Amino acid sequence: MKKRLLSLLCVLVLTVSVIPAASALEGEAARAADTLSTLGLIDSTYNLDAPATRAQAAVLLVHLAGAEQGAAADNWLASGMFPPPSPRR
Repeated sequence: MKKRLLSLLCVLVLTVSVIPAASALEGEAARAADTLSTLGLIDSTYNLDAPATRAQAAVLLVHLAGAEQGAAADNWLASGMFPPPSPRR
């Protein structure tokens, strides 16, 4: 009986200790998006609920590196460095 009571008490303490941690992250995504928008890294149309795509990650990395002009001037796709994929049969 003591073991059950002790295990129930442990479960209750662990459950209650998780609640403040979960509520602390409630507005974290919005604050991070506001910071990135203020820095000019993302625009205001960025959807926080949708998962980020590879293209969005690549654009964000280019912006963070400060290489916007170099990326716009470089035409590596048209240079044949990466040929287009062959159609599936």
